Amino acid sequence: LSEGLVIIDLLDKGIERYSEHYACIDCGISIPQLEHKMFSFNIPHGSCKYCNGLGSVMEFDYHLILGDDLRVPLEQSRIRDIPGFGTLTSYSWQMLKQVADHYDFDTNETYIEDINPNKLEKLLYGSGEEEIQFHFKSNNEGRYSRNNNSSYKYTKPFEGIIPMLHRRYMETNSDRGREIYEGFMNRINCPQCKGQRLKPE
Repeated sequence: LSEGLVIIDLLDKGIERYSEHYACIDCGISIPQLEHKMFSFNIPHGSCKYCNGLGSVMEFDYHLILGDDLRVPLEQSRIRDIPGFGTLTSYSWQMLKQVADHYDFDTNETYIEDINPNKLEKLLYGSGEEEIQFHFKSNNEGRYSRNNNSSYKYTKPFEGIIPMLHRRYMETNSDRGREIYEGFMNRINCPQCKGQRLKPE
């Protein structure tokens, strides 16, 4: 009848509540029955899922992406050494140039140090809910077609350079590609477990 809950009114001590369930009485959040493996980062059951029990993760560092010299435009920064950003006519650069246009700076002329910090943050980490109109063009001349030019448009938030690189890093099957990406990353304490290696709960 009490659904596993007992409330006891103790003289001079007030009310105490007890539950036979592994759950918080107030919010209802529950955990499995306690076992020793829940307190070990050496096995998947207890280890932090974000860092796989390592306590640290590799994250892209914008200082490594942009380089030390900020008195250059984005097109002359170290980002050109990252896969997908070597050619200025690539999909990635078409996107960055349109993001720059949206925020009123030029990837070829505006020095990185002169970009408004708030706009630079959106370029690096994404525009949030703010939508940007993109127009992409391709110029592919195949063997069986004289002209295979195509274009398309869409409007959506910009993902951000760093989230984009992280996604590509996770998706690539190329060992060489991952090695190049890791040259623009640093190892930091896991933001989920704070370096403790265990599940937050």
